[in-house]
Amino acid sequence: MKRMTALRRRSGRRRSTSRRSRNSPVVSGRAEEKVVLEFLPVLDNLERALVHAEAEPTSLIEGVRMVQKQFVGTLDRFEVRSFDSIDSPFDPERHEAIQQMPSDKAAGVVCLVLQKGYVRGERLVRAALVGVSTGSPGGRGEGKEATEPSPSAGDA
Repeated sequence: MKRMTALRRRSGRRRSTSRRSRNSPVVSGRAEEKVVLEFLPVLDNLERALVHAEAEPTSLIEGVRMVQKQFVGTLDRFEVRSFDSIDSPFDPERHEAIQQMPSDKAAGVVCLVLQKGYVRGERLVRAALVGVSTGSPGGRGEGKEATEPSPSAGDA
């Protein structure tokens, strides 16, 4: 009798686990639909801006700015925010360096942002595409090379 009850309990757990796994795609599909529904008004406004731009080209800039503000607001509702990278030390966890260039900034400092990075809370959503300073032209600027001691004749 006890054995039969244990078997029924185990069977019930298997059925509920199986039911959860079958419903999981449905739940995630609904969550994705919710996100899509949040962004559809942004697309609607982009289309409206394009229609008005054909009639009155000077209104295009204003329309695009309004849509960008709406898009940022929608990202904000999902707690997704951009982060600043200019003048910060290169961080491989948050930045993807695609260029090195001489600049008046110290070596290893982000001096150009080609694409913003985004985080959701503390989690990285997208790394920023950046240019990183190699120091001033000629290597005599504020870069690491300028701060390292040079070997003297007495050390040899």
